[in-house]
Order: sequence, then structure tokens, then C-alpha cells
Amino acid sequence: MSNYTPELESAIRALPRPVSFDAATKFAEDNGLKARSVIAKIKNMGIDYTPKPVKVTKRGEPVVAKGEFISAIEAALGVALPSLTKMVKGDLETLARIVQR
Repeated sequence: MSNYTPELESAIRALPRPVSFDAATKFAEDNGLKARSVIAKIKNMGIDYTPKPVKVTKRGEPVVAKGEFISAIEAALGVALPSLTKMVKGDLETLARIVQR
């Protein structure tokens, strides 16, 4: 059984193109649906969709989680170092760059 009646599908088709993440989220809230469901329906219907922008730092670089640096360091050294989680992200980034050389 589908959550999408013919009326809802028509309303989705009437959204301005390409459908943005914000428009899909608002549509979901207005109709008691989940945003992910609406986005999936939009894509399934073959309607152009613009995802939300990727988060970037102030310098314009993609955001990287501390865990990724920790994994890279542990893999390069071949040991598990649980206390690395207490390090500052900038220091982890520097250390990861050094051990991967």
C-alpha cells in the first residue's frame, strides 16, 4: 500500500523544478510524510531533484569527521589507539598526514 494518493502525486508534479531539499522537506511536513520518503518518491517519479548542499569548512574544504583521521592513523600504524579520540581535530589531521607518508 502506498502513502501517495493520486492527489499527492499530482502535487509533487506541480512542485517547482528542480525540486530542492527544502521544498521536499516542506512538502513532507505539510502532508504528514517523512522527508526521505518524499525525496525517494520524487526520484522514483523521474523528477529533477537538487540535494542539500554538502557541508564545508570556513576554508571551503569538505567536513571530515575525527573518526576518519583516527581510522587512517590506526591503519597506518597497525595498532588500535582508543585515546586518539581525545585529541584535537587539527592535531589528528596533522598526525594522519605525517603517518601516511
